[in-house]
Amino acid sequence: MIFTTNSEKETVELGRKLARGELIGKEIFGFGSPLAFYGDLGSGKTAMIRGVCLELGVDPTEINSPTFNIVNEYNAKNGLKICHFDLYRIRAEEWFGSGFDEYVREGNLCVVEWAENLPESVAKAALGIKISGSGLQPRTIEIRDSIKN
Repeated sequence: MIFTTNSEKETVELGRKLARGELIGKEIFGFGSPLAFYGDLGSGKTAMIRGVCLELGVDPTEINSPTFNIVNEYNAKNGLKICHFDLYRIRAEEWFGSGFDEYVREGNLCVVEWAENLPESVAKAALGIKISGSGLQPRTIEIRDSIKN
């Protein structure tokens, strides 16, 4: 599926629709796979993740990209947990110590920015969201079972 957004607000709203199950035909909690976001700096990965988190009841003041932390945890409504990973600065050996497998096994929703740096086996199991465009350009957002550049 391919979508176009013309503003950050529209990209956030697309994230909200994804969380409600309007884009893939099912709610993303319980989906069992991470959401893997691909795209250049400024493409809108964090904006779309913000939409997902807002729709799931996360306090908007808590939502930010965990660039230096690797992972931020957010409490969603109904006691669910969202684990927001940023792999921009990560090396392979750090990935395996990040606790990602445990987060997934515990049934948390894992969203991953810079999914280009995911191990191949994890990327293949993820729902891929590739965002193209930056600055004032419209964004083209492709959602499919797996995207690996």
